[in-house]
Amino acid sequence: MLFTLLDLQGFKEIPVRQLSLGQRMRAEVACAFLHSPRIVYLDEPTIGIDIVTKAKIRDFLRDINKEEKTTIILTSHDIDDIETVCKRLILIDKGHIVYDGQIVDFIERYAVYKKIRVAFKERDIQPILIPRCEVSRETTKSNELIIRYKKDEIDTNELLNILQNVGTISDFTAHDDNLTDLLKSIYKEEI
Repeated sequence: MLFTLLDLQGFKEIPVRQLSLGQRMRAEVACAFLHSPRIVYLDEPTIGIDIVTKAKIRDFLRDINKEEKTTIILTSHDIDDIETVCKRLILIDKGHIVYDGQIVDFIERYAVYKKIRVAFKERDIQPILIPRCEVSRETTKSNELIIRYKKDEIDTNELLNILQNVGTISDFTAHDDNLTDLLKSIYKEEI
């Protein structure tokens, strides 16, 4: 089962010193689960590996947790690992637990901001000042702006009306802060 889930067949006869980092990481994860443990501690299991291998490891961890009911304690700085694999989040800052609960509850509780990306037909849009909003150029395109604002302070329609005076809007996307945005805010002590 481990061989199939982590796709280990292709290198089972190769000496460890000749394996790529991704192959070694998959083998090490497999070793952690060889004896069907009830609890497994993994420290940065996807660090430094390619996106295909990361996906295989994440899928495996989700599957083994679901099928075998194995508790997996995962430490990671890779937010995608956390969002993909975990349901529960324990957030530690300077040795103190800041949050302990479900990720969906965390996002619902702290996602007070909305972010929109606006693209204009005009080629070079100058940054503008919009009250109650952070306007930035997180994008490399000179005709796009990123605007972040508190959902309870300004309405998206009101904001779009203001932006129509800047130029002709060709496209926009809007979303609430994601887990990465929220964690940045907490560590910058905005929340």
